[in-house]
Amino acid sequence: MMNTSNTYPLHPKMTRTYCGIDSHKDSHTIVVLNCFHEKLGEMRIGSAPSEFSKFLKRIKKYLQPNTTWAFGFEDTSAFGRSFVKFLVERGYLVKHVEASKVATERGQVLHKSDPFDAECACRVLINQFDNLPNANPLDKYWVITNLVTRRNALVKINVMVKNSLHRVIADHYPHYKSFFSCVTRDSALAFYEAFPAPHHLDDMTVETLSNFLHTASKGRLSNSKAEIILKHVQRDNVPKLEYQDSQDFTVRSLVRQVLQN
Repeated sequence: MMNTSNTYPLHPKMTRTYCGIDSHKDSHTIVVLNCFHEKLGEMRIGSAPSEFSKFLKRIKKYLQPNTTWAFGFEDTSAFGRSFVKFLVERGYLVKHVEASKVATERGQVLHKSDPFDAECACRVLINQFDNLPNANPLDKYWVITNLVTRRNALVKINVMVKNSLHRVIADHYPHYKSFFSCVTRDSALAFYEAFPAPHHLDDMTVETLSNFLHTASKGRLSNSKAEIILKHVQRDNVPKLEYQDSQDFTVRSLVRQVLQN
């Protein structure tokens, strides 16, 4: 006997209700679509974790019969991370929707808004569901990433500070590399903090400067270094600037930044 039933298995996309989330520092904007891209609802919640449980209660009214939730976040590691972690820990399916895919879905639309971005993320979630990675907000990787990011930022800042120090020193000591090949040595930094411009060496004797350098270098520098510095300063004859105090402050602040880093 033939089976005359008209019941067919649902397409996998029809078994889910889809949420796209656009996350920011102070809020999350959520747009809900069905598998046909029909908009079912929209809401905005605060970014505090206390809002997340309330969200699950509010959004129940949009869940389609015989479906389960699928969430798509463009941001899973910064402002959206705590929300993602909350949902994953409660067993919900959460996908990472790359920003480039959202941008492609947005296209050339001039009217850009949080709800529209959330809807674009939701469309990508539906269209590319099987190719999107599951969100996996593990704390240890997040902490490591933050540490690496912080270290890289400090390295860049340190390079910028050192380059700035080279530049401002060269303005006052054109031959500075002749007497301090490395401006970040303790003795060099001590010298530039004490004498940020040549006029501070006016009436300075070789013996006095030699004593200063001997102390700053812990005995490594001799009279010859003081003689070289004073010879170049006298030969270059760099004049004192009209706003020299401000320039001196800049040199000294850069020196302190290098010492702190």
